[in-house]
Amino acid sequence: MSADKATNVRERLVREEQPVVTDPVCKMRMNRENAITTDYKQETVHFCSEQCRSLFEQNPDAHTTSWKEKITSWNGWVEAANQTRRDAKMLGKPLLAGFVIAGFAAAVIPDWAWEVFFGAGGEGFTAVLYSSAVGPLVSLVAFVGSMGNIPLAAVLWGSGFLFAGVIAYIYADLIVPQLILLYRQIFGTTIGNRLTIILYLSMATAGFIVYYLFAALGLIPDAAVADPGAGLAVAGVDVVVVMNALFLLIAVGFVWLVVRGRRDAPGDRTVNDPVTGGELTVKNADYCTVYDESIYYFESDESRERFKQSPESYLK
Repeated sequence: MSADKATNVRERLVREEQPVVTDPVCKMRMNRENAITTDYKQETVHFCSEQCRSLFEQNPDAHTTSWKEKITSWNGWVEAANQTRRDAKMLGKPLLAGFVIAGFAAAVIPDWAWEVFFGAGGEGFTAVLYSSAVGPLVSLVAFVGSMGNIPLAAVLWGSGFLFAGVIAYIYADLIVPQLILLYRQIFGTTIGNRLTIILYLSMATAGFIVYYLFAALGLIPDAAVADPGAGLAVAGVDVVVVMNALFLLIAVGFVWLVVRGRRDAPGDRTVNDPVTGGELTVKNADYCTVYDESIYYFESDESRERFKQSPESYLK
């Protein structure tokens, strides 16, 4: 694949993943394709107007925040809470699907099927090679990627599937059917198929290598579920209970940050169009401009053009 085509594919993926961006100067959200851009510290920054870009370039540090400032600021914690919410939303469906499919497989698939198709109970080089090859193929049937494949991996492991196949299956979340279709749409059928085959071979090989590496180090765990016994207690309280309570408090705190942060978000600020006097919120304003180092928002492009022609007449 040429460098230009790879760049176009990467830009397409970015647009599809984040079609709406925020101007760091005026905090206005806009369509990525309509934004004015500049590069800053190996990242692309998006602006709604040349004035906003000019203000940013004059003093970029005033409109960017370092990680040290983020962890000691209110906005930084609100941003972290919102990112956690997005991650939970993204992982929630795969995890739910994974548990449902894993429960179905454990309850419905008979023992003879595990032995015939998954080589359960087999051993030796041939069995390891077979399980490494079969492991990634399970993804083609399971339709579950990301962390959602872990519950089914546990079922495979508990049913006697070799460690090599389980590891290969865990690695195989990149060849679930929906991703294979995406590869073909982005790169074309030929390259998409080649990529799928390369990923499959690398996953199967990884499962094979990891098995023998762990076997040499004596790290392959016992598939039998052992009785954990009594847990560690602190002041008579089970540590698991303490940790659950702690993380529940953290979760409640993050939910509060998300809710409170929405109220204080710059995009929710109410402003007035200086030309028409109409009231609007920053996040819903499609037009803005900068005059005398201040940002003004407008209901329409016509209103903005009238302001640019004679700004002083509207600021009296």
